[in-house]
Amino acid sequence: MNPEEREIPLWVCVVAAINEPKMVKQFDRLKGTNLRQAGRPIELLIDEHTGRLEHDFEEFVEFVRDVIYERMNA
Repeated sequence: MNPEEREIPLWVCVVAAINEPKMVKQFDRLKGTNLRQAGRPIELLIDEHTGRLEHDFEEFVEFVRDVIYERMNA
């Protein structure tokens, strides 16, 4: 593999995707997640303490892996 064909790390794709507000908004809409952390402060605290935010982020990483990363490095 020559240097121009090196795989891009997954974390680079995740960072790029999470910094695209439209992508995050539509992901939240389609999956019922709350990565944008919309809602009242008490709701966000509950989400944080129940592990929902972590779960939502893990789901987003898997989405990026399946939809962007795997196709980009194919």
